Parts: sequence; structure tokens; C-alpha cells
Amino acid sequence: MIIADTLSRAYLTDDDVDSSKMNEELECYVHTVTSRMPVSEERLEQIKKETAIDQTMKTLFSTIRRGWPETRKQTPCEIQDYWNYRDELSEVDGILLKQDKIIIPLSMRGKMLERIHESHMGIEKSKRRARDIMFWPRMNEQIEAVVSKCQTCQEYQMSNPKEPMVQGTIPSRPWEMVATDLFQWEQNNYLVVADYYSRYIEVVKLENTTSRTVVNHMKSIFARHGIPSVVRSDNGPQYTATEYKQFAQKWNFEHQTSKSILSEIKRFG
Repeated sequence: MIIADTLSRAYLTDDDVDSSKMNEELECYVHTVTSRMPVSEERLEQIKKETAIDQTMKTLFSTIRRGWPETRKQTPCEIQDYWNYRDELSEVDGILLKQDKIIIPLSMRGKMLERIHESHMGIEKSKRRARDIMFWPRMNEQIEAVVSKCQTCQEYQMSNPKEPMVQGTIPSRPWEMVATDLFQWEQNNYLVVADYYSRYIEVVKLENTTSRTVVNHMKSIFARHGIPSVVRSDNGPQYTATEYKQFAQKWNFEHQTSKSILSEIKRFG
């Protein structure tokens, strides 16, 4: 037996190719793709049927098998919308795919749009739900139109207006109000204290995360910058411990808690 290398003319003839093995591998691939589709067998059969009689799908099917023209202008008008996706399109067992998304024939798109929005999700969630399963050109635009015209969504949107933004207390001087929190970076724990007025931030590496350690470092920071009137933190165990409460009483500052302290501090940067 002669093994051909890259530059050899000893190519494999048709007799050397095991066609039965190739067919077996192809069937295995088809089964794998179709079994992973999040669609019922009944729905798949319906898609196959509608794809087979849809003129645009038939043209797209034959173009995928025959090969795409060199330019978009040479492409049949009815499938020019698929030109930009041509390298992602394939056909498996009578179903057209864009990667692993099912291309829905025209006759079924209206029903699919209804199913996408049947739980009355918003525009972005409806788009994400659709993109996980299906595809057709301008699908996102059509989803936006369906959701924006949904009477039920409009009624609930009007009955649930957004709450007005509550303006927090604005300090009048530096170090009047500070925020504090703990965070991890490269397997080390840190304490951060940030001034709301000047946006000055001080970070200290911690030996451990006990309340006593946090209190000691905060005492050091306050000794250098002054004792604030208000200290804001989350409800972490270091800040809810008895030792920290005693610290607040002895040093005479008001301790306030909030769930979003770290996100507030991040905005200081």
C-alpha cells in the first residue's frame, strides 16, 4: 500500500474510500444535530414539510448544495438576505440551519413570533429566547415590532411606572460620610474606605477578616483623616458584630447599612 504525502500524486481512488463508513458517520452526525435541537419531533416534521414547499427555502437549499456565487449581485434575489451568513448555513435531513439554529420558513414565522412572546417577556429576553433556537433574516426587528405592539404588555407597563430616583444625602465637607467594604483580589483580603465628598479611597490589606482586624484598621484610618459623622457598610459579619457596634458608639459615628456599598464605591473611581 502506498501512502500519499502532501506533494505526491498517489492520491486515493474511489475504490480506496469506504463509502459505507462515510454514510455511517454522516447518519451519526445527522442524528447528533437533530437530537440536540430543543424542538419536538412533531414540530421538526412540520418545519421540514414547510421548508420543502417554501420557494425561498428551496432556492436556498439548492444554492447551499451547488455552491454560492462569487458576488451578492449574482445571488438569486429571494435569498440575498442570507448572503452575509452563507458560510454558516447548512442542511441536515431536510432542515436548513444557521450553525445550530433552525431557519424557519416564511409560513411559520408568524406563529413562532407568537410563541416567543407568549409569556410576555420584554424585547431583549424575547430576542435571547429566539436566538437560542431559530433564525431568519430581520428576526430581531420583527420581535421588537411584536413586543412593542403587545396590548397586554402596554397595559402592565402603564400600571407599573418606574419609581423616581431617590437622591441620597450629599455631604458638605470631606470625611463627613464614608463608605467601607471588604473585597478579595489575588487570594488576598482587603478593606476599602471611601469618602463620599472627595471620592478619596484608601485600601488596606488585611491579615484576616475578623471584626477586630477591621476595627483596628479603621481606627488607624480615622486617626489620620478624622472621625466621620456617618459610616456606611453592607451587612457583612464584620460590620454587624458586637465589637463593631461598640466601636461606632465609642467613636461617636452613625453606622448605616446598605446592600450596594461596593457598587457605590466602584463609582468613585
